[in-house]
Amino acid sequence: AEGTKNCPHPRDGAVLSWQQNLLAGGIARGVCIGALFPVDALKTKLQLKENASGRFSDVGSAFRGLDAALLGQIPYGMLVFGTYEVLKAELLGRLGAERRVVAWVVAAL
Repeated sequence: AEGTKNCPHPRDGAVLSWQQNLLAGGIARGVCIGALFPVDALKTKLQLKENASGRFSDVGSAFRGLDAALLGQIPYGMLVFGTYEVLKAELLGRLGAERRVVAWVVAAL
């Protein structure tokens, strides 16, 4: 589409649209939160000494609150990772390859 910013992938030269970068960021954040949520829940229980044995009463208790966490974290991942890739590509275009480190740092801010 005209006016769409595309971001080159460093490994294979493939180009991702800004929509694909947003989707990839959301998926990555969702998978990460889903995988680490039970570990974080256990850590919190141990810190609060709710369950000194380090065990959950059932499997469901390890995932209690996951839906709320995903509701907030998936859009966050989309914005953070999606905008980073778009800004990085724009800055690389303006600054050139010789100043790529500057572009990476500025895009990350």
